[in-house]
Amino acid sequence: RMHVVVAPMKNYGAGLAATTNGTNHVRYLIGPQALRLSTDAPVGYVLEGRSYRVESDQHFFLGPDEPFVGNIRDEVRRMEAMTARYWRHWVRGL
Repeated sequence: RMHVVVAPMKNYGAGLAATTNGTNHVRYLIGPQALRLSTDAPVGYVLEGRSYRVESDQHFFLGPDEPFVGNIRDEVRRMEAMTARYWRHWVRGL
């Protein structure tokens, strides 16, 4: 089972951000620029903070309020691999 809670705050922690959602994303209205959580997880469970049974990998991308381009699974895995490669290269210089 998995339990996901995403609760961005607005006004320097004065309150929770209002949300809107689509079939594969949640928008957090934190101010002039909203954040968007794109996911292949069940959006309703994420919004409600409910536990759910995980039967496959789940992918999450929190970023600017723009539609996620590409397949979220493939793109998030690519980003993770690029980040790991960058940090492995960076630590060689320590």
